[in-house]
Amino acid sequence: MNAIRRAATALRYALAMLLLTDLLGSLMTAAINPEIWFFGEKLEGLGALRILLLEIPITAGVLLLLITRRRIGAAASLALFLFNTLACLNSFGTLTLSPLYTTGLLLSALLVILEWRIP
Repeated sequence: MNAIRRAATALRYALAMLLLTDLLGSLMTAAINPEIWFFGEKLEGLGALRILLLEIPITAGVLLLLITRRRIGAAASLALFLFNTLACLNSFGTLTLSPLYTTGLLLSALLVILEWRIP
């Protein structure tokens, strides 16, 4: 049981770092050059800025949930990384997997499994 708890804690820290990286990347993109690939469409300017400014508080909320509420935060991070993976899957006109989102998706799935095993 202790090993599962330690593994879940390590996964939570790793996911927190990935979420923080995504949050800072969105902030920098919104500030420097707002453009984003969203379900295969390249959005620039105001449309991209709207999505980025919507994504920033959502990511911050999931990060806060991950820190304060273990199980809900794990499920929320899984949902966020799944959405982000699907949203950028068809970027650049081809099927593309983002290493950040794919890693977050896999780690979130593992964390959900581990969190629901801990009493």
